[in-house]
Amino acid sequence: MARPAHAADVAQAQVFVQVLQKEIDDLEELIASAESRWLLLCERRTTEHHRPPDSLVRFRGRLAEVQKLMENLRTRFLPE
Repeated sequence: MARPAHAADVAQAQVFVQVLQKEIDDLEELIASAESRWLLLCERRTTEHHRPPDSLVRFRGRLAEVQKLMENLRTRFLPE
């Protein structure tokens, strides 16, 4: 079992979680915008509709990384 986190570590984790949440919000906006553009292109049949653009794939990957990091921080430093 992990030892209890120091109060300063908890405070720092809380700040970092806020920063990560802002990044998540920004990435979700980017993803929504990229998905909208992609779907519009698909409707116009100017692109292969079965393969998302690389930028969209990267945004989704980064979002998954940030969500995992935030989950790990919460689990370690901010147990409920």
